[in-house]
Amino acid sequence: MGFLGHKLTRHFQGELITDLLDLWHERIPGVRIKHRVKENWIKMYDKAGRVLRIETVINNPRGFRVRKSVHRQGQSTTEWAPLRKGVAYLFRYRDLSHSANSRYLDAIALVSDPTAKVAELHRLTRRKRSASGSTAKAFNPLAGEELQSFHALPDGADSLRGFTNGD
Repeated sequence: MGFLGHKLTRHFQGELITDLLDLWHERIPGVRIKHRVKENWIKMYDKAGRVLRIETVINNPRGFRVRKSVHRQGQSTTEWAPLRKGVAYLFRYRDLSHSANSRYLDAIALVSDPTAKVAELHRLTRRKRSASGSTAKAFNPLAGEELQSFHALPDGADSLRGFTNGD
């Protein structure tokens, strides 16, 4: 909701949905992630790993506000009113979309590059060969038996002397 300029409150009546679509099975290779708040959403496409596209779609503008001149009791005042559909408010649609896209880009800019961590994981999960020619089994953190060992090791409750590199 923050990307679209709203705050989540206990009075919110609607759906918040984030879904991921793998477009490799479609005509265009890539991935799309969409964050929906009611009928409005912001989506990010990775088009074939070459172009990153962020797009905001406003189907129900009533959740947004626009500053406009209103007539109350014979007087004209300027105040914030619910945004309506129409070409007269295209400037506000542009401002809302630009702000949402900027917030989204700022958020993904904070995500660190996982390349070094993936390389480290790849190094850990390969079979090891020692100088003497013997091999050691590769570590698979998702295998059931190895996952249990992985959870038990940091505990150290059953060890009197601790763990050594050989262990």
